[in-house]
This record gives sequence, structure tokens and C-alpha cells, in this order.
Amino acid sequence: MKQILSGSGVVVAVAMVLSGCGTNPLLCAQVACDCAPPINVTVQRAGGGAIADVTLEGADLSSATCSEDAAQGKTFCFAIADVGTHAFDVKAPGFETKHVDVTVTEGTSTGCCQCAGSDRVELTLDPMQE
Repeated sequence: MKQILSGSGVVVAVAMVLSGCGTNPLLCAQVACDCAPPINVTVQRAGGGAIADVTLEGADLSSATCSEDAAQGKTFCFAIADVGTHAFDVKAPGFETKHVDVTVTEGTSTGCCQCAGSDRVELTLDPMQE
């Protein structure tokens, strides 16, 4: 307990909650949840290496973003999605398209935060055949 106000013989104290904010909506509104995006796709070229201009294309993936990480030799894509199964294509200019199905689950709840879970997908894209 931490004393925050006293006067006229009245002491008001607040319990300091160290393990999270519980489920109190007033306290939860002040918490920033650190949840990973529910759809995580790692892409590389055959033989290794990041790929430029990778996109995830599907009916419900308008939030998808991809970025190259030359140091790791991979491209990382993330998308926000609701619980359920999501079908999408992984595309990049000059590479064969791969179709992916991912299931986003309810995930875990810790205090104020409800984080969805999904399969993490790792793909290798092959160059288009001429």
C-alpha cells in the first residue's frame, strides 16, 4: 500500500498492483498492450536473402506491411486480422506466388491485454521460370 493523501485523520491509500491492472476498465484504458500482430510471415529467396516489394494479398489483409532486413537476409511481413482462418497470397516481382492459409486463435489474456495468436509462417520464394 502506498499512502497518497492524508488529512483530518483520514488516510486514503491505493494498492499498487505490480502484476498488471487486472480487468478494471478504468485502469485498463491506461495500459498499452504490447501484442505482436496476429499474422507473421518471414520470406526469403531460394538460397537465402531478403526480397524487395513483398506483399500479402487477401480479402481481409488491408493492414499488411512488409519490410526487408538485409542484415538477417529476410523480409518480415505483419498483418492485423480477426480470429479465424485467413487465406492470402505472398507475392514479389520476379518470384513465384505462394498461397498461405493461417489460423488466428483467441490467444492469451493477461490482465487488461487480450493478444491473438497465430501460426508463424516461414516461406522461400522461387524465381519465376522464363
